[in-house]
Parts: sequence; C-alpha cells; structure tokens
Amino acid sequence: MNFAENSRKPARIWLGAAILLVVAVVLRWWNLGAITEKIFDEAHYVPAAEVLVGIQDHPGMGVWSFHPLIGKAPAPNFEHPLLGKFLIGWGMRLFGADAVGWRFFPALIGCLSLVLMGWLGFRFFGQPMLALLGLLFLGFDSLHMIHSRLAMLDIFLMTALLGLLLSSWELIQQPDSWTWRIAATLCIALGLSSKWVFAFGILAFSWCLLAMGQGSKKLRFQTWVIVGLMALGLYHLWFPYYAAQGFSYGEWLEFHIAANVVITGKLAHHPYGASALSMLFNQRNIWYHFQQLPGQMTVGLVGLVNPLLIFSVLPALTVCLVNYRKTRERQDIFILGWFACCYLPFFLVLRERQGFLYYMLLVLPLIILAVVRMLDILGKKIRFRVLATIYGLVFLGFAAFYLPVVLALPMTRDYYLWLIKFTGV
Repeated sequence: MNFAENSRKPARIWLGAAILLVVAVVLRWWNLGAITEKIFDEAHYVPAAEVLVGIQDHPGMGVWSFHPLIGKAPAPNFEHPLLGKFLIGWGMRLFGADAVGWRFFPALIGCLSLVLMGWLGFRFFGQPMLALLGLLFLGFDSLHMIHSRLAMLDIFLMTALLGLLLSSWELIQQPDSWTWRIAATLCIALGLSSKWVFAFGILAFSWCLLAMGQGSKKLRFQTWVIVGLMALGLYHLWFPYYAAQGFSYGEWLEFHIAANVVITGKLAHHPYGASALSMLFNQRNIWYHFQQLPGQMTVGLVGLVNPLLIFSVLPALTVCLVNYRKTRERQDIFILGWFACCYLPFFLVLRERQGFLYYMLLVLPLIILAVVRMLDILGKKIRFRVLATIYGLVFLGFAAFYLPVVLALPMTRDYYLWLIKFTGV
C-alpha cells in the first residue's frame, strides 16, 4: 500500500506542475492587448523596435546627438543592446504594429522562462515537489507576470539568466560537458544582447565554475575560457550590423563604453526610484499604468514582487548561510554566491543612481531558489507539507489580491486608490 502511494506521488506532482504551467501561461496571454497605449518604457523600446525592423524611419538622436558615437546608433534607444528590441519589432512585423504585436515575444519568452524555472528547480533540488514550488512562485509572481505582458527588455534578460543558472549548476558537476558549455555560451550571448547588466550574471557564473566546480582546477579554468571565448565570438556577430551603420570595430567597442557611462551617470530622481537596499523591501513600487475610465473606473499595472517572496529574502538567505556553516551543502553556497554577484554590484556600480524595482527581475530566480531552499531546510524540523502548504496559500493570497491590477482589470476608483496607498506608493 505504501509503495503504491509513493509511486503515485510523482505522477500527481507532474500533473500539478502541468496544471500550474497552463494556468500561468493563460494569465500571460489573456487579454494581452487590452491596454492599447504604450506602458512605461514601452514608449522607448517600441519606437526603437519599429526603426530596427523598418516600420519607421530613424528619427535622429535629439539631445544625445552631442556624442558622435551615440548620435549614429542604429536605434534611438541606445542605452541597451538590440536583441530584445528586434524581437519586439519582429512581433509587430508578424502580428501587426499594435499592443498584441509588440508584446507577443515578451509573452512567449515569459512562458519559456516558466519551463526553465521548473527544469532548474528539478535539477537543483532533485525533488519534484520543490521544483513545483519554484514553478508556483515564478508563475504567479506579479512582477514576472507584468514583464511577460509588456514590451520591455527585462524578461529576455531574466530568461537568459535562468538558462545560465541551470548551465552553471550542471557545469559544477560535469565541467567537461560540451552540452552545458554550449548552453552556457548561448545564454551569455543572449543575455548580453538583451541588457548589459547581464554582466553581473557572467561574474556569478565565473565565480561559480572556478570556485565550486568538481574536477581539477585546470579543467574548470579550461571550461571557463572555452565558454568565455565562444560567448564573446557569438556576441561579435552584432558587429557587422553596426558596421553597416558606419561603425569601425574600435568605434563599436567605444560605443559600449560610452552608452554604459551615460546609463550609470543618470542621476535624476524619480517618484518610483529605489535604492539597492530598499528594493529588498519592495519600496518604492512602480505603477506602470493609470487610466481614468468612464463611470469612475480605473485600470492599472503595478511593478511589485509578491510581498511574501520579497519579505522572505533576507530570512531565506540567513537560513542558507547558517545551514551552509553546518553542513557545507553546495545548494546553499551556490545561492549565496550568485545572489551576492548579481545584487551587491548595485551598491558599487549604481549606488549613486536610483534604481527601479524591475531590476529585481534579474535576481527573482535567485530569490525563489533561496525561499524554496529555506522551506526545504526548515521542513526537516517542521512538517514540510504543512509548512509548504501554509506558505503557498499565503503566497497565492497575495497573488490573487494583486491580480486585478496586474491584468489591468476595471475596478472602482476608491479601491484602486486604496491599493496604491496600501502598497506604499
């Protein structure tokens, strides 16, 4: 009887994962074009995408024309690489220059990231139930859901980071695997081609492979060099496109430096800005969209990591640290090292600049790994099923609470304003 019950458990878990995945995918596609205007930074990325795919002519660089290299950038949004904007543009080419068209590929990539999260959770924890929790947390997190429904670049960045996390974990155990070397190469090239802040992920990957990997130091270093050179070579495939715009190779390299200097030098204060520390406490939130509708109704989108997740970050990292000091288990130091490499640079590189909460999307997979790991560790002392059920239900309660805002559903003006006040904006 016990054997039969145990044999049915994995099947139930996989069925639960399939149901969760279907519901999460539906929520990312449902009524995708309901808000027809450009939301938040869509106002920058969509026009740039239209230029890149030939829907619109280049309008010129305006105030940025003072810099000779930035002035001849192939798209008016020079601050970020081209891959995400090309995907947004191809969506418009395929499905029309409207809200559904420019949000098509972000929604598609957002759904792909859910599959990667489930795969990573299964390989990282080795237990289907823990992988299911990871899928639940990403699938119904407000910030991830919003970025899967907006034509912005961060969902491409995060998906590449998920792939690199998975590749890193596999390469730790088998640093001579060409399958995972190639996978890591592709993820690095795609991540850098989406946003240059992906460099923090490369830093984490390098530390992880060189410091944690099995096998000889020579083999680990060899893998690091191979992956680095292949990724650099792949990223250089962008140069011919820039060369067609009149860039020499030296100018292309200098353009990267110039663009990043401009980005990190932006010190303007925003009402939704946040410091690197305050991001860990969900302050301040970004209300991407606010619209007054007839009959005193409003719709809106909020940039908000699920409150239960964000307020669990520091306790989860603490539990991982304490457990590592006792057991030396690799999962704990992997999470701590990756989080440090991807998050602490905000204090060093961006400490003079206000950040935006959507930067948290970069570390959201790490937050989820840390929280699931905390539940796993504490579940050895408290009944895991009880602990995970209570945590999951509270998480879903917050998800349901914010769902009308995330999906931009009509609601009364008083309720909407109360939500704004409740979330600290």
